[in-house]
Amino acid sequence: LRILGTIMIPYLQGGLTLQNGRMNFLELPLSKINSSIQVKPDAIAISVFQLNIGNSHYHVQADVAMDGLQPQQLIIDDFRFVKAQVQDLITLTFGWLTHMSQLGQEVAVPQQLATLISGQLSGNFSSLIPLALFYKKPSHTSTFDLEVEDLRLNLHQPAGPDPRPPIGARGRFGTIVNTQPLHLKLQDQRLTLDSFTLVSSPLASITDLNIASGKPPIRARQLQVTGLGSWQLGQALDFGFAATNIDLQTLIQLLSLDQAVPKDLVIDGRIDTKLQVSGTVTTPKIALNWQAKTPITLNQTEADTFEGQMVLDGKHIFIGNESKPVRVKIGHNQLLFDLEIDGVSQEDGSTRQQIGGRLDLQAQDLSVLPLLFPQFGYAGGRGSVNLTLGGRLESPKLKGFAKFQKVKLNLPDLRINIEQTEINLDFTDQGIEIRELQGQLNNGRYKIDGWVKSKWSPTEDRTLTDLNV
Repeated sequence: LRILGTIMIPYLQGGLTLQNGRMNFLELPLSKINSSIQVKPDAIAISVFQLNIGNSHYHVQADVAMDGLQPQQLIIDDFRFVKAQVQDLITLTFGWLTHMSQLGQEVAVPQQLATLISGQLSGNFSSLIPLALFYKKPSHTSTFDLEVEDLRLNLHQPAGPDPRPPIGARGRFGTIVNTQPLHLKLQDQRLTLDSFTLVSSPLASITDLNIASGKPPIRARQLQVTGLGSWQLGQALDFGFAATNIDLQTLIQLLSLDQAVPKDLVIDGRIDTKLQVSGTVTTPKIALNWQAKTPITLNQTEADTFEGQMVLDGKHIFIGNESKPVRVKIGHNQLLFDLEIDGVSQEDGSTRQQIGGRLDLQAQDLSVLPLLFPQFGYAGGRGSVNLTLGGRLESPKLKGFAKFQKVKLNLPDLRINIEQTEINLDFTDQGIEIRELQGQLNNGRYKIDGWVKSKWSPTEDRTLTDLNV
């Protein structure tokens, strides 16, 4: 390799050949590195560059346009990857992000991403990438064309105490494959994601689906993910995704929500979701809608309806709304809920979160309680709860009431038997006023009134009682 020309206009000339090279990069074992590179005054021609990472194979043909010693643009004519491991690509991606970040700050791989997903993909990639951004205005804008021919993702169960049934058990999805090539293209400052379909399958890869004979049939309980969209760079986003037959037990495991679900509550069923992404990169609007595909099993009963919407719009978060609240219906009992969180910027640069919402419960048949919670021997009665929420997230304000009639509850383990109980509660900013709480307790009579005082604050855990029993 030689430097020729003059001091004012130098250029490179020569070549580089490497055979059977090996190295360790980001703790990844690179082997069988073969390259043939020719350096000319106006370009570096990479006619061959190939390597293996484990059993994965990568092959690149590219050119680097040069202006003297300064690279102008990278033209990737053909970048092919065969059985590329998802974990390796994640490591390389976050390694590159660390390299590009300011001050060399490490960009850590999210632990969930690293432990929950594995798999492989095969395909090809071509691109034009301007490199002279710091020298002069590039003559071309970035382009690329990515096609993933064969995708296989494995979803793993997170480790933890007392795990739920493993993913893949009883026909649950553990492997996701594509039914047609995935195509992502950037041209004329427009990023386009062509329509795609992913399905859960016990099959090894897309080749087993025999797509030449047409699209494979989607089974009634098979996960299916579809999507498409586009983005005019610097302008509006327009992406839409849909997923059907999402298994709730699998979703709970993937999101590590096991600890949030009581151990004695078994949740089973499937939901459909739609995700819409609009707005811009700096001010995106993300809307997620969900609806139960089949009745959701909760221990020994079922939720006939489970539907709702969550919207992230700038600093505003909406979980349901007045016209379309989150709705859960179990038999003759129905819960409606909506919440708005509004981030308000303060003079000191901090953000204060204002909240507003409501909760409406119509319980026409409390006999469902033993089917939900095995602690109850039997239950009965009816009633309603109506609450409104306001104030700030750190100091909420609560108002509303709860009224129940002819309540009866049996707790065998505690040897408590309640009959003919009337309940009338008022919720205020200061706590709960017990207007009426009386009935039969273990064949005797009881009556309670007074106050349970609370600030309803998650940061101020102090409750005072002033009760007459």
